[in-house]
Amino acid sequence: MGLKINRDDVPEAGLSGDHLKGGELVTRMVYGKSMSMVYAERPADYHSTPHVHDAEQFNYVLEGKIWIFVEDEADLLEPGDFSRVPRMAVHWSKVEEGPCVMVESHSPPYIGDEGLAGANKEKVVGLFTDDETPEASAEASNVWAADSYAEHEDELIASYREDHGEK
Repeated sequence: MGLKINRDDVPEAGLSGDHLKGGELVTRMVYGKSMSMVYAERPADYHSTPHVHDAEQFNYVLEGKIWIFVEDEADLLEPGDFSRVPRMAVHWSKVEEGPCVMVESHSPPYIGDEGLAGANKEKVVGLFTDDETPEASAEASNVWAADSYAEHEDELIASYREDHGEK
């Protein structure tokens, strides 16, 4: 494949189901030895349920607004904002204004289960030279957490708005 590919040449993969409310998460994913990168489009009514994965995650918002909940904290991300989800931290998201387009990176690569990449493994593109073995050194996987983590979501949003002088 090589070390470069255009976004339009990475197959689009859709993911929906019980853990994703409000529409399909559409992704394009690439990976290397120690990280993966996802271009993700979430519809206006998208809402994931709490989960953990054994990968550190960075997010960068290109379009829209999205709430990122990590444990007992909420942050509203807007275009140009970065955020981090520590490895094995319970987290979930809810689009505030969409659609929302984000770039996510995961280390180790988030390609080890039936979640984000695993369900569409044939659509995930490895970026390797011809003399490299096209395998990640480790693969992260996803575990869905109890929905009870999100029971106080509205309170977290209200607290964030109060702390930031919003109503």
